[in-house]
Parts: sequence; structure tokens; C-alpha cells
Amino acid sequence: MGFAAPLALIALLAVAGPIAAHLMRQKDLPVRPLPTLALLMRANAESRRRFRIRDRALLALRVLTVLLLALAAAAPFVWRESVFADGRLASLVIVIDDSFSVGEDGLDAAVARAEEALAGTGEGSELSLVLAGAPARLAVARTEDPGRIRRALRALRTGARGTDLDGAARLATRALAGARHHGRVLVLSDFAAHARADAVDWPEVERAFEQLGEAEPNRAVTAAVAAPDPATGRVSIRADVQSGDPIAVRVETLAGRVLAETEVEPADGRATLTTEVVAPSDADALLVRLDGDDAHPGDDARPVLLDAAGGPTVLLVDGDAAGAAGRGEVAYLSRALEVRPAEGGPLRVRTVDADALDAGTLEDVDVVFVANVGAPSAIAARALRDHHAAGGGLVLSVGDRVDSRAWRARLGDLLPASLGGELAGPRDLAPERTGVGAVDGLTAVHASRILSADPVAGSEILARWSDGSPALVVGERVALWTSTFDEAWSDVPLHPGFVALTHRLARELSGHAHGPSAVAPGDSLSLPPGTRVEDPAGERWAAETFGRTTQPGVYRILDESDAVVGRFVIAPPAAESDLSAGSVPEAGEREGGRGASHRAPFGVWLYLLFGLVVLGEGALRARRRT
Repeated sequence: MGFAAPLALIALLAVAGPIAAHLMRQKDLPVRPLPTLALLMRANAESRRRFRIRDRALLALRVLTVLLLALAAAAPFVWRESVFADGRLASLVIVIDDSFSVGEDGLDAAVARAEEALAGTGEGSELSLVLAGAPARLAVARTEDPGRIRRALRALRTGARGTDLDGAARLATRALAGARHHGRVLVLSDFAAHARADAVDWPEVERAFEQLGEAEPNRAVTAAVAAPDPATGRVSIRADVQSGDPIAVRVETLAGRVLAETEVEPADGRATLTTEVVAPSDADALLVRLDGDDAHPGDDARPVLLDAAGGPTVLLVDGDAAGAAGRGEVAYLSRALEVRPAEGGPLRVRTVDADALDAGTLEDVDVVFVANVGAPSAIAARALRDHHAAGGGLVLSVGDRVDSRAWRARLGDLLPASLGGELAGPRDLAPERTGVGAVDGLTAVHASRILSADPVAGSEILARWSDGSPALVVGERVALWTSTFDEAWSDVPLHPGFVALTHRLARELSGHAHGPSAVAPGDSLSLPPGTRVEDPAGERWAAETFGRTTQPGVYRILDESDAVVGRFVIAPPAAESDLSAGSVPEAGEREGGRGASHRAPFGVWLYLLFGLVVLGEGALRARRRT
């Protein structure tokens, strides 16, 4: 312990003041016995004893007041051991996990710890801030201005994001590329088991990992789906509940009106609730809510949409005769797209042969999947151009029938990449990012043949093959898969992520607002012209791309007349509700600054205690007078 202003301790001498005043008041005056007052003096004896006790209490409070004020003015501090607080010149990357499982208290602790790290770096150090909530983001690129980092820290808020430590590690590596000083990475996370921090490839520099908070039991509604029956007006609700004990579960309106309540008894911490309710006619969503509070109130309730309408209309264009026989790309696509999603209405799917593709077949179609079509006819090319210009989406997958030269000639300016020749040889799929994105669940995909592709400016590569060739390229409402959607060239339809991939492409490339399952926490949503998004707080946002998708709740998409044309729900991933502790990675090799100490002032707490003591002394003095 130490004092930044030790001369202020001279004020401790003022303690003698209240002591001297007390002693002077206690000095006995000459006593003159008066027989007429004897009875009165005996009656007041007990009262005097009470006053004596209060006087001593007042003396103690006044002495404590002087002591606290003098100590606080001396700016006391304690020395605290902390990593990277040695004042060395360094290139420091601070990684903060702002996922849902960290919670408000954990995020506050992370911000305070990051502030300490900033205060302990040498002047002129290079500083970067990376956020590990999915998708991982570079919040502040390399700078020598700690004020920029502090402003970003003050702006941090909790939300429904998942955890993306892997993506954060890659961003940290990029942030250190070309660094001028000794590299350091400070990672602040709850390191919950679902984060799999021990499997992350962190930069090979000096590293420190600090755990935020402790693992606590948590109750949550981890999934919910509704199936309305328009004929009866009843709604079937199915919800998955996480709890270690029996717990009451309510189904209620967004305004809090309870429609049903039941108790579930989990087995091994899990339970499934199935019930029926009669929803109000004007309700477009309900809440499944757990009774009581726990470690994370944010997942104690989960919205569920009452959306009987279907999702986008999808047209499958079959370029392979095998599709008619129940095989080939269109057969796999059809089976995947017909799976009803957990949230949102089902997709409407129909199929046509490539020769029948024209403007008539594209009426009321939102997204077109073109599978292994050799060469688009002039009529088909024109129809696809008009469909895209009207706001529709296009997904192109290749195969042995595809004529790359014909596609380049007819629709080359529409595609996100220029098609090239066939490349043979085994390859594995490698996503460009993890934690969120269309390729989740497909990291084990193998391909024997692909078509080469040269992405155009403005397109985004969501996945590559192991040789670096693009696998999935996305442009403006157009996507290109450089292998087949059947077993001819790849095994992608055999993997669990294939259904999610097809649904995500269908919903995100649609030019219209449809299913809620297309939006995950932290995702950006492309809006049709003239539409706005109303968030759970009732605020409305107009933009071509809506990215404020981190707060849990029901979001509504409005057209120019404020009519609701779409809805989606933001809720934390189920894994984020499991707060089980995972393993904290081992720190990287460090140089001399590992155990440096820094000052942690606590004078503000003394000032606060001083104020409380003054209030107590005033209350006691007022009582003494009565």
C-alpha cells in the first residue's frame, strides 16, 4: 500500500480536535446539592447514561470522519500484480470476449482489466482491440492513441452473440503483422466449454489469458418453435429447457399476458415442453418464459413467431437427367430445401428442366438454383437477368455439363466469379471464417473435381478448397458453388450442414423479407428498397443493410406504408446458455514484464465511506437532541 499525496496525511493531526472538544464537554462543574432537586436528579440518571453512550458514539464517528477524509486526500493505492503492466514499449492486441455467456458483469470486468493493461503500456506502444463475439471483429485497428481504445471499450454492450475465439485469434494475428515492437496478446474471456479455447491457434507471441467470472448453474429456454393452426386458432408450442431442477414455464404474449403455465422436470438438466395455447388474434409472436431469475436473465425467455406463411419460393433448374430419376443435384437440393426450419415458415420449392426456363417460369420466384446446366439459352439468360434486376436471387452449382465459356458470354457480368476449366484431384473444404456463416457444419467436405473460378471485385469468398481455390463465392444476391451439390464431384449433401447451407442461401439471396432463421446474432440483413426494421425497443431503422442484430427479441420488417412484410427473432445460440467452465489456454512464452505491478487506487471508496459516516453522524446528532 502507498499514497500518491503523502503530505495530505498531516491532516490526521486534526483528529485531536473532536477529542479535545469531547473532553472539554465532559469536564465536571462544581456540584451544589439542592434537596428540592434530588428527586429530579434521580429521575434523570438513566437519561444521562443514554446520552453518555451517544456522546461516545458521536466522538467515534467524528474521529472516523477526519481519518477517512485525510486518508482519501492522500490518494491511497495498493500494488497489484498484473500481466503486461511493466511500461514496456510493445505491440499489444487486447481480445475481449463480448459473447452472451460472458454477461454484463464479465464484460465490465473485461473493460476494467483492459483499462489496466492500457495504463501499464509504454508511451508510443501500438494498440489494437479485437472483439470475440461472433462474428469476431477488429474494433480498433493498430493505433498509438490509447484514447481510441478507451472510447471503444466504453461503447461495449452485451448482446446475444455467440463465441468466435478462433476468428478473434486470426484477427489478432493480422493485427500484429508488421508490428514495430515486441508482440503481446491479452485475451479476456469466460473460456466456457463451448468456446473450445484450447483448440484455437493463437499468435506465436507473448500471451496472457485471464478468465472472467466463474461457472454458475444457468436455466434457459434454448429453443422454441410454434405451429399455428388457422382452422382452430390454437398454437402448438414446443420448447427446449435447460435447468437442474423442476421449474415452472409460462407461455405469454409480448405484453406479459399469461396464456399457459406448466412445470417441467428436467432429466440430466434438459427437458422439452409441449403445450397448446389460444393466441390473441393480433399476436404475431409469443414468449416462452421460465419462472424466477438466475445467472443469465437474458435467456430465461425466448420469443417464438406465429408465422403460418411460408418462406421464399425456390425454383430448381435441373440440367441433369438424373434429377428426374430421384438422383443428381436437384434431388438432393429438393430434399434439403423441403425440410421445415426450426423457425419461420417452410420454403416453397418447385422444379423445372433447363429447357423450360423462361420468364414465365420465374414469375413469383424469389431464388433460383441452377444445377449443372450446360449453356443457358438466350431466353433463359434474359429471364435470369430480369429476375435478378427485379430483386431475385440466383445460386449456380456446376458439374460435368457446365460450359464455362457459354456462361461467361451470356451471364458473366452477373456472376460473382468468372468460371474456368475443370480441376481434378482431392480437396477439402476450408471456411474463410467460423462461428457464423453459410459454411458452418461443412468443414469435413471433400471434393474430387471442381471448376476453377476467378472472383470479381466486390464479391466475397465464404469458403475455399484446401488448394486455395474458391469453393463458395457470393456477390449481390448471386452465389457460386464450384463443385456439385450431389455425389458426382463432392460429398457435400451427405454432411449435416448441407440443409443449413441451402436454406441460408435461399433466404439470404431472396430479394424479399421472409424467414427469421436467416438472421443470427451479429449478422447483417440486406433490406429491399423502401423497407425499414423495427427493433425490439420499437426504434425504426432505414438502411440498405441492417446490422443492429445483437439484442434479443422480435424484429419486424416494414414496407413504405408501415405494413409488416417480414419478421425475425434474435436469440442467443443454445450453446451460450451452457456456462460450464472450459480449459484456459496456457500462456505463451514471456519476457521480463510478466509479473509487473501497477497501482490500483481506492481513494474513491474512502470518499464514499466518508459520506456515509457524515450522514450517520448527522442522524445520531439529531436523535440526541430529541
